[in-house]
Amino acid sequence: MDMREALLQIHERAPSIAHEALKTLSAPEGTRQRRYNLVAKHALGDGQAGWTDEERAAILQLVQPGWDARRYGPPLQVRVSQRERETIEELADAAGLTLSAWVRKRALSKSD
Repeated sequence: MDMREALLQIHERAPSIAHEALKTLSAPEGTRQRRYNLVAKHALGDGQAGWTDEERAAILQLVQPGWDARRYGPPLQVRVSQRERETIEELADAAGLTLSAWVRKRALSKSD
């Protein structure tokens, strides 16, 4: 399985991260692996996906070595409108960042 196949499978099976899986397919080369690592971690934790041991292994095999899953704690959920989400996603893509990285950067910026 290659990264494209893994992301398509994640899109089909893990509804909680399906949108990010599709976005990762077209992510800039410099951010694609990092995005994949995050999408894979989230997808494998999605109880609705029903991954087999073989599927889990195939998805994990594509995670870059050295990626530290302990770097971040539990997810922070924020409610936004569909239009607001689309705007935030566009801004994150334009900056070459994942959605989470962009929100962290903006939220923790000291320039305000």
